[in-house]
Amino acid sequence: MHHVYAHHPAKNFRRAKQVVALTGAGISVASGIPDFRNPGGLWSVYNPNEYCTLDAFHANPKKTWELFSALGAPLFDKKPNIAHQTLAELEMAGLLSGIVTQNIDCLHQAAGSRLVLEIHGDHFHLQCLECGYFGEAKRADFQGPMPRCP
Repeated sequence: MHHVYAHHPAKNFRRAKQVVALTGAGISVASGIPDFRNPGGLWSVYNPNEYCTLDAFHANPKKTWELFSALGAPLFDKKPNIAHQTLAELEMAGLLSGIVTQNIDCLHQAAGSRLVLEIHGDHFHLQCLECGYFGEAKRADFQGPMPRCP
């Protein structure tokens, strides 16, 4: 008879053939990046339905760039915390196959994780929707008007 150890995560972890971590905003709070949904978070200032869709970007790129700037500018000086470091150590020890993250802060990679799938992309690269140019973002890109591709 096969048993599922729902109340024994350590047993499940040890028995698993592959383990993947799924992370979101909560893991980066200790690094000084606030959760968007908490009071005072970005979603209380910027309505995601109004700023976070491709249609909204096409309708008013300058307006949506306000949100992207607010997201991107503070990320440049953030450092991984103990949770990011622990996941990187688990990967290096062969106990973690990879990370799937909703985060755009690249803190998993900064901690040493190698296999990171960023389902929302990252805020350290910019891509032109017209010509396909893809390049590294600089802090200055988020401190003024929307940058243009070369």
